[in-house]
This record gives sequence, structure tokens and C-alpha cells, in this order.
Amino acid sequence: SEAAAVSAAIVAGRLLEDFEVRDHVAEFFEKSPSIWMSPARRLEMVANTGFRPILVEEWERGRQALNVITEVVATGDRVSSNELASCGWRDVCFCGTYSCKTPSYHWSKVTEPLVLPQINRATTERPATRLLSGLEVTPQWTISPARRTHVHVVVGIEVRGGTSWLGKADLDGAWSFVDTHQVAQPWAQRNLYNLCSNLPKELRIVGGKCWIEAFRWHLLGSGERFPVPVVSFHQHALQWLAYGLIEYTQAKDFVWIRDDMILASFFKFIA
Repeated sequence: SEAAAVSAAIVAGRLLEDFEVRDHVAEFFEKSPSIWMSPARRLEMVANTGFRPILVEEWERGRQALNVITEVVATGDRVSSNELASCGWRDVCFCGTYSCKTPSYHWSKVTEPLVLPQINRATTERPATRLLSGLEVTPQWTISPARRTHVHVVVGIEVRGGTSWLGKADLDGAWSFVDTHQVAQPWAQRNLYNLCSNLPKELRIVGGKCWIEAFRWHLLGSGERFPVPVVSFHQHALQWLAYGLIEYTQAKDFVWIRDDMILASFFKFIA
């Protein structure tokens, strides 16, 4: 066949009109050595919008975006001088929004992505005031190390009562695990990481040890994603805790484990 059927599904925050995408998509198709888009072929291009919206989630922070799909369908003329010219293909562009991970055996990433100026202007420009944030002076605290305070933040444990003035204290009955603290839940992992990575500057934190940060770096370095899905969290966590270190401290010293499950943990900060 001398013609090749091609299409580009554009996932964006709004539906796009023909005039917004026709020339840009045609030029994008022509970057392939397989086809060229004549003026007549460009006029035949159609933008279809009859698709249901999709909900895309940025996994690590849990941020979501509701997007719609505009599919541009076209027919290009195959390049006769290219014996390996394709008979057609389908592209997917996540334009100005989060992109989905696609299996490498079905999809490949293009070297020159589709650029739509209308979408780029709407999503990449920032208010002028945002540019000034980098000029703010970061305060440098001058408290000597001898006067700094070590703060331990415990999550997942509830104190049941006070101490007794007379008699032997019941240490075992003085605390219990919080049943609602389920660290395997993705949002629990996000919240713990946020606790360590977004501390208010007014607290004057100058250092600390956070096992969730070290665990996250371990996962990313191993090709895994963070947060870990519920079904595999404890398996990944226990494997890492068996040998993981936070500076010179064993990572397992920061967690309480019962029946191969993390029930509580603590973080150490220096202020």
C-alpha cells in the first residue's frame, strides 16, 4: 500500500480543536522517515473527541488529574524510497499532564516528542512572583552543637496512662500500638515521607535520621517505585531492614516489628 494510517491520542487537560493540532501533529508525523503529509492529506485529518476522560495519578505524591483525550487520525503517503517504511502506527502524547508508564514491549519513547504550544503555554508558564522565590535568603542558624536538641517523633504508638508514684511501674501496660496506623498503605508512606522532607523552617532542623527517606532511596535505586503497594510493602521493607543502614545506625532500630509487620516507627531530628 502507498498509504499509511497513523493517529496520535493526545491526553491533556482539555479537548483540542482541529486548528490547534492539525499542523503540529502533521509535522510530528513527518519526523518519521516513513511518511510525508501533503497539503491534501493534512486537510483530511480528523480530531475525534468521543472518549471517556481518564484519571491519572502521580504515584509518589498521590496527586491526581482528570484528563480528556483528543485523537487525531490521518493518512500519510509512504516514502517510496524507504523500503522499511511503516504501514502505520499509533502515538500517545501526555501533553501538559502526568504520563503513564507503558510496557516497553508494546511501546517505545520517541526521540522528538510532539509539542503543542497551546498546551505548553497553559501548563509550563509560571507567575513572575514564583521566579523571585529562589532569591530569598535562607537563614543560617548559629546555635552551637552542644546546645542543640535531639527530638524523637514516634508514630504508631499510644501512651495509655501516667506513671505510678508507688510500687513497680507497669511498663508493658503503659503503651500500645495504634490499630489505625497502617504503614503499608500508600498514603501512610507518603505522609511519613512528607513528615521528614517538608519540615517547617521555623523548627530550625539541622539534621536527622528518617528511615522512610532511606527506604525510598533504596527502592528507587532498585528500580522500584515509592510508595510500595500494600501487597508487597512488608516484603520489601523487611528485606531492606535486614541490612539497611542510616548513617551508622541499623535501619531496623527505628521500627517496631511484630509477626513480620511494621507496626510503629520513630524519626530522630536535631534542632
